[in-house]
Amino acid sequence: MRGSNQIATDLHELTGDPVLQNDLKLTVANLRATTEKSQQVVDKFNNLLGKFVGNGDVVKPRFRLPTVELTSDISEQVSPTRLRLDVNARFGFGARSEAYLGLYDLGQNTRLTLQAGNKLTDTLTARYGLYASKIGGGLDFRTTSGAQLRADLWDTSRPRLDLRSGFRVNNNASIWIGADNLLRRPVPIFGVQLKN
Repeated sequence: MRGSNQIATDLHELTGDPVLQNDLKLTVANLRATTEKSQQVVDKFNNLLGKFVGNGDVVKPRFRLPTVELTSDISEQVSPTRLRLDVNARFGFGARSEAYLGLYDLGQNTRLTLQAGNKLTDTLTARYGLYASKIGGGLDFRTTSGAQLRADLWDTSRPRLDLRSGFRVNNNASIWIGADNLLRRPVPIFGVQLKN
């Protein structure tokens, strides 16, 4: 019994020591501060990780891969007769920004199309950049029913305006008619557009 009384007395003396009490308070305060800072680091890490992988409790990712739409246009000039194949990719970056990369007249007189696009409204998009390896711009008007109108004005040395309207047959195909080179010598053209 005396041993337990001695232990109690020693503990009382130990805990009653003002230097030890001060050291214990500092240790607890430092431990609390370290724990709070560690929690902040963990929260920042979770938030950063959530931006890349997505999580219902964390901020949604800010960077997303663009949506890609591939199209192939097979067209026929009426006079003079000539078959042309255009292959294009449209990259959607969010609700309003787009980019276009394509090959104009593939296999015959292949030229590059590289344009940026901005949706002015839900149905009207403006494009600008290179069209058939020449400086140019264009407008795309699409209705909810699937009809579309496309205009391309390009080539600063010999301005050329191409215009066509398309009608969707199904989710993967449209037919279209139009005319190339409306400013100088219009050439009627018709074709099919296939989406992948």
